[in-house]
Amino acid sequence: MRIRPCLCLLVLTAVASADSFDKPLRKQTVVLSPASKSIPPDPAVKASCFFYADFMVKQIDAGEVGSESLSIVPLKKGVPAACSRKRSAGEIVIDPKDWSGYFKGVKDRMVFFSGDDGVNRGMGFAVFDSTTGKKIFDDVAFGPLEFPDLHHPHLTLRYTRVADGGCNMLKDQVVCWSKIKSNLGSDLAEPDCKKAYEKSARELAEGRCQAEGKNKDLVKASAACVAKELPLATQQTSEASSVIAYLVEVDLSPQPAIRPVARPTQCWPSD
Repeated sequence: MRIRPCLCLLVLTAVASADSFDKPLRKQTVVLSPASKSIPPDPAVKASCFFYADFMVKQIDAGEVGSESLSIVPLKKGVPAACSRKRSAGEIVIDPKDWSGYFKGVKDRMVFFSGDDGVNRGMGFAVFDSTTGKKIFDDVAFGPLEFPDLHHPHLTLRYTRVADGGCNMLKDQVVCWSKIKSNLGSDLAEPDCKKAYEKSARELAEGRCQAEGKNKDLVKASAACVAKELPLATQQTSEASSVIAYLVEVDLSPQPAIRPVARPTQCWPSD
């Protein structure tokens, strides 16, 4: 079915910066196809464009998980860029094999995209060069991305990295921690995983009890119900591999390298 732009629903606004990203000069959203009246209704299709000094980032969102397309459009002085489905001259469309998700922000000439879903309490992200469209780096982060001014020749990124340790710290702590340090870095401080597993099991038990209540959002899990559900929740949680979260820095050079920053290490069971 051909989609006809609905130019009557054009929104042009300024955008507040996220994390410590550069603030866009402006944002433009165009509804390409309004929501249908079918049952259930098909969602509206929107083009969201974020304008910077030398380029525009365009996101086509059809209301599904992840954007329909993500692209970087170079801007030329005196030549207006159209926020539409039609591709502009020189537009760099991100290959879905390289990344799919949503636009996150821009820092200097780097374009950041987030994942379309979380993993192990973290969120995937990817960094692309706005000039070449090449993916420079991707990883999973817990919390915000920050850009400390370290006076390096390349942009430095700081974030709490989330990595599945691939083993269970509760079952064989010595062997598992040795494996994790071998994979992630020998300078990591060993975390207290036991408390995190216990907390996760209790939250799982409480969630199940709340789901059994008549008003799921209002009924607080009773102590008796939690006590009943906790053994099974503990058993299930204890089987999960250990996720390690630790602060890192990365210089976004042609060959980025992750380096841990001396901070306490966090631990929790994988999804």
